[in-house]
Amino acid sequence: MLSQAIIFIPGATGTQLEDQNTFGHDILWRDKRYNVNPIENLHLTQNYGTGYFDSKIDTLIAPGSLEWLVYGGIIRRLHNKIDKPVYLFNYDWRMPNKQTGKKLHQFIDMLKKKSIAAKKDNTNPKVKIEEIKKVDIIIHSQGNHVLRHYINDQGFGCINKAIFVAPPFLGSLEMVQAMLCGQGMWWSKEETRKIVRTFPGSFELLPNYKCAAQKNKKPIDFYNYKDWQQSYGVVDGKAKFTKLLKAAKTANDAIHTGWLSKLTQAEKDNILVIIKDGYDTMQKVDVADSEQWINEVNFGNPANTNIHGDKIVPHVSSTVYAGTLRTIMVKQAPWVDDKTHAFILTSGRVKRLITRFLEGRSLAMPGKHIEEVTTPYKVTCNE
Repeated sequence: MLSQAIIFIPGATGTQLEDQNTFGHDILWRDKRYNVNPIENLHLTQNYGTGYFDSKIDTLIAPGSLEWLVYGGIIRRLHNKIDKPVYLFNYDWRMPNKQTGKKLHQFIDMLKKKSIAAKKDNTNPKVKIEEIKKVDIIIHSQGNHVLRHYINDQGFGCINKAIFVAPPFLGSLEMVQAMLCGQGMWWSKEETRKIVRTFPGSFELLPNYKCAAQKNKKPIDFYNYKDWQQSYGVVDGKAKFTKLLKAAKTANDAIHTGWLSKLTQAEKDNILVIIKDGYDTMQKVDVADSEQWINEVNFGNPANTNIHGDKIVPHVSSTVYAGTLRTIMVKQAPWVDDKTHAFILTSGRVKRLITRFLEGRSLAMPGKHIEEVTTPYKVTCNE
């Protein structure tokens, strides 16, 4: 059965965050042209009762607009090329992805009911409104966790096709750097590293692959507070930090392979993974025995960086399902486009792959800069 609508799910920081308890809905997080101001308002409480809350008592943060600079091109192309409604699923990327997956379920259910009501209410014979029974879903970056939780909980019944673009299925070292240095994925002040440590959604983006970090040639577990404390000197907020690490590990373990086991082969064939290649990307970090503090960790060791990634997400993370799910690698081609992780959806080749897959057309393109990946990448451990 073909779909009757498309849902687009952005990545981390891809949705603006607004304070709805202000007359103008003040924007607290915007794209990389802006700093977060005031940054402390993004701070979250610990999990209490039904979830997490904004720490500042008179702040009520909610998702706002998508970042047009990043996503405007692909949304415009979908409107122009695909003759069906396109819906934007904006979400608060600070929150647990399983919680957002439940909101996605509610969103799809709302769209189905809305289409039935609109069809019954339509009196214009020139306007055709179809009842939404199935949707195509396109995700970017962190959105992969949201969709996998949705599929793990609800199955694939309401989905026709799904496209994962630049997905950190197994996390990224850039999130470690963000938590330690306030850099990496987060364009903001140094204080961001303290704020991001309160975001459950960010903890779920920590690396979850073998030998992402080693100390004395032994793997470091990013989901074990003891390793953080001994290797990086993260000693503030131990109880809260530990709780967030455990919750993130539980969430990631649940969707690592669980969601795929619930799919038929026909459903797997309707899933496409698109990744970018050719950009210097951190694959792992080494932690010397003497390194006890944050500022002593060297994230810039060229020996631990190679071109197998999109600058943020290494292939060891994005290709974990290669061979099971069709995975297409778009190689760097500066004379055609040179778009790294954040702006991958502005790439003409990526946009063409998306629309061709949705239309059921061949993904073959001229040249040697697109290839299929059939085996997951690995990171070599130090011995």
